[in-house]
Amino acid sequence: MLHLNKEFRHPDSGDLFARTDVTAPVAAFVGQVPDEITRQQEMLAGPLPDVPIGLHCFEPRSARSSPAAGQIRRTTSGTWPASGPSGRGLPRVRHHVYGDLPAREKLNFTQRRQLKAMAEKRVVVEATLAGQLEPLIVPGRLGFLDFETIARAIPVWPGMAPWQQAAAQFSYHERQPDGTYTHAAFLAEGPKDARPPLAAAMVRATANAERVVMYTPFEKTRIRELQRAVPELATELAALEAKLIDLHPIVKNCVYHPDFRGSSA
Repeated sequence: MLHLNKEFRHPDSGDLFARTDVTAPVAAFVGQVPDEITRQQEMLAGPLPDVPIGLHCFEPRSARSSPAAGQIRRTTSGTWPASGPSGRGLPRVRHHVYGDLPAREKLNFTQRRQLKAMAEKRVVVEATLAGQLEPLIVPGRLGFLDFETIARAIPVWPGMAPWQQAAAQFSYHERQPDGTYTHAAFLAEGPKDARPPLAAAMVRATANAERVVMYTPFEKTRIRELQRAVPELATELAALEAKLIDLHPIVKNCVYHPDFRGSSA
């Protein structure tokens, strides 16, 4: 079997493909194929199963969006859960509807907040939020940065590995001292390496910001990668990295909305 070699770097560092010999495991499995085909044919020829809709319909992926979803609804006992409060997504709690949780179920603080928000159908905000937001109260300019990336199977930019993410777009809003906001953006066009012009545009846009807000470490990781990809701007990009504030843990620790559906990312 040939597959892309994660050690390859554009343009010609190493082999693009790596070879894996799967002869032994395939040979060990081949003898099971006739019996498996027979088993599958018998299953398909038999009656449709009557299995209640439950958590097994949603993990590891939801059957609601499956092409067979209509058939599932017609041939199973039960219906899809209503859009009301649901426990799906509660960390380490494996019940589909929160009302099914046993009274003695041990829930941590985050889970209790989530259930409260769903039961009362409102946003729950912890009293600690104000303190968590203090780093965002700056007298100068406060920026808000977001990235988008591309990932190509066959890399075409210098130093890139197969499927490595590369920043190709950013959007940046900045709150000015007078309370107004400015906006700067960059979008890659054409086949040329977008990282140097993107890095230059981002350094210019964020140069005067005192702090820059992002969400999850995604942007920080991309900026660190840009420091290696665009070494002539490494100093300026490191200075931008030092300004970053991650809003994700603040939201995760202090806020829950029923529409989060178990996630804060």
